[in-house]
Amino acid sequence: ASQLASEEEIESAYEKAFIACDNYIALHPHETQGHLSKNFLLRTYADWKEEPISQEAYDLIDIIFEQSPERTEGYAALAYLYLTDNEYEKAAETISIAYELSGDRQPAILWLYAVLHHTITGDAATYAPIGYRAIQYGIVIKNPVNALWIADYYIEQNNLQIVMDIYERLIEMYPASPQFLPNLIATYAELGYYDEARRNAETLRILDPAQSEAIDAFLASLPEKSMKYETSYSPTSLV
Repeated sequence: ASQLASEEEIESAYEKAFIACDNYIALHPHETQGHLSKNFLLRTYADWKEEPISQEAYDLIDIIFEQSPERTEGYAALAYLYLTDNEYEKAAETISIAYELSGDRQPAILWLYAVLHHTITGDAATYAPIGYRAIQYGIVIKNPVNALWIADYYIEQNNLQIVMDIYERLIEMYPASPQFLPNLIATYAELGYYDEARRNAETLRILDPAQSEAIDAFLASLPEKSMKYETSYSPTSLV
């Protein structure tokens, strides 16, 4: 039997969550968290249904700002609404306010700030270090492909230690996916960590047997002696 939830099950789960949120807001109308939770549900529901954001979600933002004018979660919530509605410029302007208020204290805001501004400007030199800081905090990235521009930036800077760290973290987030293993294996080999390259190549073979021939050729090309691999890398060159 499939472990994936059916559309009916997802719809039912949303319905129950909306009822719970509405009940909480009715009991605690002046607590901002209830309105934030309802806003989140409305946004993710619209995203799932591939529909425009409802006006109710935007109305909840007005309530949130009335209750907590400088609460960064309100600006982040509004930015995500704009993003879901493909209003990238408005989303970037809004998340910039949240970033100014929170600085480095909220990784989710760091991440959205970096990704949105890089998408609009293409300025990896400014925004890749900010995005990498968010990754270091341990955020879970919904679409990890969105982190590849950060790895590409550090490849251009020949900072393979950070590249390695990024790929390791992405694989930790999605251990059953073979998507990033080839990149990590190549980075290990470039850094001289041949034992780690071999171990991860065998993991890739298990996850993607179709690559066995290429893996054999790669393993045959590796020197025997491996450099010492340090797992406690802590970068010091971030802005």
